[in-house]
Amino acid sequence: PSVAMVAADDAYLVIIAGTVLWALGASFLKEERSRRLASLAPTCLLCGLFPRLWHAPLTAAAGHLVISRAPRGWGRAAGFAVAFGAQLAIRLLEGGMEGLENGLYLILTLRQASAGAFRATGRAAPSSLEDHLCYCLGLYGLFTGPLLTYEEHREGVLQGRHGRDLRVALRAALGAALSACAYLGLQRAFPFWPALEARWVAAEPRVWVRLAYLFVSLAQFRYRFYFAWLLMEAAGALLGVHPSARANADVCCVEFTTRVRARVRAWNASVARFLAREVYEPLPGAPRLLRAYAVFLLSAFWHDNRPWTLPLYAYFLHLPLATAASEAANRHVYGPLGVAACRWGGRVPLALVRLLAWLVEVSAFNYFSAAFVCPHMGAVRAAWRAHAWLGHAYLAGALGLTLLSRGLGVAPVRMPPWPYAAPWAREDAGVADRAEDPPPSARPKGPKAD
Repeated sequence: PSVAMVAADDAYLVIIAGTVLWALGASFLKEERSRRLASLAPTCLLCGLFPRLWHAPLTAAAGHLVISRAPRGWGRAAGFAVAFGAQLAIRLLEGGMEGLENGLYLILTLRQASAGAFRATGRAAPSSLEDHLCYCLGLYGLFTGPLLTYEEHREGVLQGRHGRDLRVALRAALGAALSACAYLGLQRAFPFWPALEARWVAAEPRVWVRLAYLFVSLAQFRYRFYFAWLLMEAAGALLGVHPSARANADVCCVEFTTRVRARVRAWNASVARFLAREVYEPLPGAPRLLRAYAVFLLSAFWHDNRPWTLPLYAYFLHLPLATAASEAANRHVYGPLGVAACRWGGRVPLALVRLLAWLVEVSAFNYFSAAFVCPHMGAVRAAWRAHAWLGHAYLAGALGLTLLSRGLGVAPVRMPPWPYAAPWAREDAGVADRAEDPPPSARPKGPKAD
């Protein structure tokens, strides 16, 4: 398995680096037709070189046939059925997907589902087989993300409407190099698996030390994704993709926010936007928690590269509860403490309150994130047992506090914003709460609607 993992990592590295070089060359092409061929040709070459990728073009062509023949109002259902059905069929027939095949089908599945949803809602969508294949199998972001809408793909990848930005490309490439160094260093110095061994737990009885080690060891997985996404951001800057579409992660928000909701939205942001747009918002009448479970259940199914991988479901199905607990803690604990700190001490006590909130929130989130990288439920239970089931205690305490506050009629209080607030910090302070409200078409009309 270690040899296969190294081989997969080498192939990914070559393809990602090649995508940046390809984007630099494609940026000099002015005709949309030339860019279309340049976007599709490398993927066809890869599908011919790697035996487990040969069926990707057939899957994309079958997706276009199903979506184009379906009634327009059923476009979203047709797109989702053919996209996720093909992903499940390949898992079952081949016993799972590994390496490049898994990376390609993760993005191909969402692009096919998006194409059907765009057609159903009247947005810009592929109109011909060539357009569909170019959108679904275009090289940019195919193995890593970001996930572009068809309009973003057409304006950025095919037309280069936003121009080549070398400064942003160099900055993103430098960030990718630093992320690669951090990943390699953390992988060597703080491996994840020893933290689950019974002898290590017995040798280190202090739970807070084990939580600190978990935080540092899990960081290697985050920096691995930062490396790939920052290189794709560099490639997008060279191609002329819109800045809001080429950035797939807000690193500062992921690392320093005190809210699970903000962290989930900032991580793999293009996929988060897809799930909000195509799953969460089309269910305006359902309760918020039910919509959140629909989003995370689909996300668990999408991430799963085996017929069934229970640790992924253990992770994703805890996220709605973790999000609710985080909001409860922010409004009923950190908020009142922050207001009191501002009233009695100013910036220094507020900074200490925010530091305390960050420590608690990041520890709870890492506790549940351990399930994402565990291969089976036995390892998940070992990881949670090694950390004294503190994440579940946090859920119970935060949700119990919410029920108690509502029973006593105590109004929630927001955390005061940090004076030197960056955009992600302002979102962390509560601006993003409106993002989970129903879409405008589903809101009640009248003077009291706002």
